[in-house]
Formats: sequence, C-alpha cells, structure tokens
Amino acid sequence: ATSPVRKFTVYKWFYLAGSTPLSAQGTDAGLRFVSGPATIDGVQYLKSLLGVLSEFDTEDDIYLDMWALNGKCLRLEATVGFDDEYVTASPVGLFAAFIDREMHEIGFLAADEYVKSRIDLRGADKLSLGMSWDGFSSGAGIAGFADAKVLCSAKP
Repeated sequence: ATSPVRKFTVYKWFYLAGSTPLSAQGTDAGLRFVSGPATIDGVQYLKSLLGVLSEFDTEDDIYLDMWALNGKCLRLEATVGFDDEYVTASPVGLFAAFIDREMHEIGFLAADEYVKSRIDLRGADKLSLGMSWDGFSSGAGIAGFADAKVLCSAKP
C-alpha cells in the first residue's frame, strides 16, 4: 500500500544578531544596531541588537535596521528595554517593529521597564526594528532588542 506524499515545512529560530540586515547594504537613513550581550531585569542575553539612547540625541538619531523575510517567517520574539548595567539618570526610549509597512509600537519604556515582545510575521516580506530617545527624559543608556530572533523556514 502507498500513502500520499505530504509536504511539510520545518521552521527554526534564527537570531537577528547573526544576520546581515538589508539596511547595512546601503545608505538608508538611521543608525545601525550593533550586536552584543545585554542584561535586562537581571537576565543576560548574549545575542542582542543594541544602541545608545541619550538626552543629547536629536530627532534624526533613530536606530533602524531592516531584514528580508520573503514570507518565510512566522514570529519575532525579543526582550526589549535598557541594559541594567549601562544607564545614567532616567532615559526613556520609544521602541517599534515594522512589518512590511505596518507599525507595531512596542512602546515607550523607561530604563527600569522592559517588554517581552512577540509579533506575528506570517506572510511578511520585510521586518524593521527601530528605537529612539523619547525627546523629553534625561540621561543615557544602552538599549535594544535582547536576543531578537525570528522563527523561519530559511535564514533571513
């Protein structure tokens, strides 16, 4: 007896810190994230996308990177916030993800706050992550998307 052949797709997690963003290939506006470790709420994350948010930033100082997903990913997960070990005074940042042309605001986060973000990526062609200083708070800190990873059938 023969059984009908069934196709299935295998998905696995890919860290964005290990992928080259599309934005690194051109001269798009925005600052680039750097990869490195971060500690948020006492938990160390080794593969994070980070930048410095400061009261000295201007409205043009926006961290923004984009990755090609080509419809092959299901979900983004990241712990979003400021690194516990690198904060002075009380900075606040605005964090967001953009799925194709749709913005998913993660929110305004103070230095002592964080969010475990999970965003649906089904059918998305591109993913962008962005952050900026809120424009009002004082101080500075290293912030970003800790252990940002996507569940995909192929590496983005």
